[in-house]
Amino acid sequence: MCFPSNAIEQLAFTISKQIHQNTIYKIVKFEYCGDKSVKTENQIEDLLNLNRDKELPVITKIILEGDNGILYSIEPSDIGLKFATGELSYNEYKALQKDGKNKLFMYGSLSIISFVLVGWGMLFYLI
Repeated sequence: MCFPSNAIEQLAFTISKQIHQNTIYKIVKFEYCGDKSVKTENQIEDLLNLNRDKELPVITKIILEGDNGILYSIEPSDIGLKFATGELSYNEYKALQKDGKNKLFMYGSLSIISFVLVGWGMLFYLI
C-alpha cells in the first residue's frame, strides 16, 4: 500500500481551502511552518491555488476575525472547520480540542503500559 509522503500537508491544505470557502468569519492570516504567514487576500488565494504536485506548506494555524473584532486562532482540522462554519462556539472548539489531546495522551500511555506489562510477564514466564 502506497502512502504519499505529504499526506499531512495535503489534509491541512484541503481543510484550509474548505475553511476559506465556508467560513462565516473574516480570514486575517494563514500561518505555516517556519514562522511564515500570509495576510492579504491575494496571498491567501495564491497559497490555496498551488498545484498539489508541488511542495505544499504545512498550514498550522488560521487566524479568523469575528464581527466584534475578536481574533480566533484555529487549527486546520475538522473541529476547526466546524468552528469556522459556525457549528461550534469558540469555547466548544477549545474543549473538543483539549479532549482530543487528552484522549491521545491516555491511549498512548495505556499502550506503552500494556507493552511494558506484556514484556515483563513474558520475561517473568521465561525465567
